[in-house]
Amino acid sequence: MIEKKETLGQLVTNLVTTGVDYADAAVHEVADERLLKMVPLFEAAVAKAQRELRQDRDFYLEVHFTSPQLGQGLVDQFPMHARLTLPAPTFNQAVYLYHRATGDIELIWSIPHITGCVEIDNNLLKLDPSQRELAHFVLAFKHGTLYKNSKRINQDLENPSRLL
Repeated sequence: MIEKKETLGQLVTNLVTTGVDYADAAVHEVADERLLKMVPLFEAAVAKAQRELRQDRDFYLEVHFTSPQLGQGLVDQFPMHARLTLPAPTFNQAVYLYHRATGDIELIWSIPHITGCVEIDNNLLKLDPSQRELAHFVLAFKHGTLYKNSKRINQDLENPSRLL
């Protein structure tokens, strides 16, 4: 039997009519739900990368966040690409480092849509404490620090003798 799910419009309407503060309820609930749904995608991306890259070193997982379209699955909303070098930072992107030795995945940065970046930049003093790490990424992206660091790290990967 097909289960009928509420649309985003219905959820927002319910939140507004019940008097629940949208910023406190919906954003965190949606973010937590998205993260839980992404776990199998990470596992599949890591397994694919381990088969295809065939190198015994850490690699990066680049995730591009896209707007959901009608009939679009979760995989299409969060396309993941494994790579040996750190990508250049851009909007709607998150980058993770997969440590082969331990199997851990570490968040390197997450950059929201351009309007989200503007909102964060304009409201730094009003941000919820849970948004501080995201604000740090946005400011580092704005000032070019993420790009400079990714360029430096990639040069070190290509020329390991620089590290000695």
